[in-house]
Amino acid sequence: MSEFTIKLITGEESSCSGNSSILKALRAGGINRPDAPCGGTGKCGKCRITVTGAVRELSTGRIFSLDGERISACRFAPAGDIIADAEEEQSIIAVGSQSENIAGGGTGLGLAADIGTTTVVSRLYALTDGGLLAERRAPNAQRFSGADVMSRIEYCRKGGLGELAEAIRGQLAAMAEDMCAQCGAAVGDISAVSVAGNTVMEHIAAGEDPLQIAVPPYRAKELFGRTVGGAYLAPCVSGYVGGDITAGLASCAALTEEGLVLYVDIGTNGEMALGNKDGFVCCAAAAGPAFEGAEISCGISGVPGAIDKITVSNGDIAVHTIGGAKPVGICGSGLADAVNALLRLGVITRRGSIQKRERLSAKLAKRLITTDTGENAVLLADGVCLTAKDIRQYQLAKAAIRAGVDTLLASCGRTAADITALIIAGGFGSKLDTASVFATGLLPEMPDARIYQVGNASLAGASAALTEKGRADAAACAAKMKYTELSTDALFSERFLKSLNFR
Repeated sequence: MSEFTIKLITGEESSCSGNSSILKALRAGGINRPDAPCGGTGKCGKCRITVTGAVRELSTGRIFSLDGERISACRFAPAGDIIADAEEEQSIIAVGSQSENIAGGGTGLGLAADIGTTTVVSRLYALTDGGLLAERRAPNAQRFSGADVMSRIEYCRKGGLGELAEAIRGQLAAMAEDMCAQCGAAVGDISAVSVAGNTVMEHIAAGEDPLQIAVPPYRAKELFGRTVGGAYLAPCVSGYVGGDITAGLASCAALTEEGLVLYVDIGTNGEMALGNKDGFVCCAAAAGPAFEGAEISCGISGVPGAIDKITVSNGDIAVHTIGGAKPVGICGSGLADAVNALLRLGVITRRGSIQKRERLSAKLAKRLITTDTGENAVLLADGVCLTAKDIRQYQLAKAAIRAGVDTLLASCGRTAADITALIIAGGFGSKLDTASVFATGLLPEMPDARIYQVGNASLAGASAALTEKGRADAAACAAKMKYTELSTDALFSERFLKSLNFR
């Protein structure tokens, strides 16, 4: 088979034979784009790139001549030299609001970062007055190794720790350079760096082996709360409750509350804490990447064109997209809304199965389709559907979160009625319609007056930790948190199974 060249619009190049997929060729050339949460198995559909040139479909052998068309990099091989755009969503945001400022009194610049499994967000501060100068957001550069922490741990087990550490360090460095350039500053002016992330992410950033987190008794090698390689890493509580939670709790001043607080960070790894000024019990549930749009057939992150809201109107669904653009996929908040809307309309049953066509109105029956892979699905918009497997992924994720919450309540001898404040953290959580949250059983229902959607509390805590007081607050939270291991809890599995069905 002939050798071909893949040239990216960034100037990077990779070569391979026509037997190898474009994705594998890029990886072999040290290029970790595009994102491939499923590892290139063809299951997630996320490794889409724009290609000009001849390609061969691996499953059929057919040759196509493309002119700026988008394809899945794992499903096609070059059939000639090609030019590709594999750039991922990135943004630089100039910030004028004072709501995210921190206490001043330092010198130079401060870099704060939240290293999420899916997304990395960083901020640049002027430490003299605590003013926020810029913010940077991008998909986690480690995602080429898989979508969740277990995939990252497995990659480390196979010898990839150094590669993953280099990926995240390089990403943070690039973010710092971009933000400094935007502000007319120099990277050398950065005098403090503060990072928060789950325990696995912090281990990898520090170059520490996270392997023992994945095996009983799931204990972390490090709990941090100290400076490593010039960066302060927020204190972790256990292998699966990390610095993102302690930093987030600290930013919400949860340790000052008299009533019962439920703090939930809904993401790839759902972490939650229950308590007040006297202390918190906490746990982590493996929700998977569904809430982030990964491993959902048409799932994408919150980019223009992503369906982020769905409502019921005139006996049918109405979709809203970010930026009002043409629908190109569905993000996490849209997924929750879709499930809620389809439940209300009777398109989905309480058990999560798609209703038979003859039991639906003609309008709704037209939305039932069969995908190219033979799977039943509901058409949400042209080219965007929700498959039976997608619905199951949502069920599994929401059951894990809800069972974790119920386990914490039971461990304290309390009920959902005792909760005086529900704090929903995380980028996904900030966009959620609480009506969809409660209707699908993701969280226990409560009055709106008790609900606080605080956005990226982890980043707020990491930012505060650029100061000594912020670090002390995070340490105080960690010291008052008691971890509950769900895998050994006798009733967690029972609660999980009960939470699978919709209400």
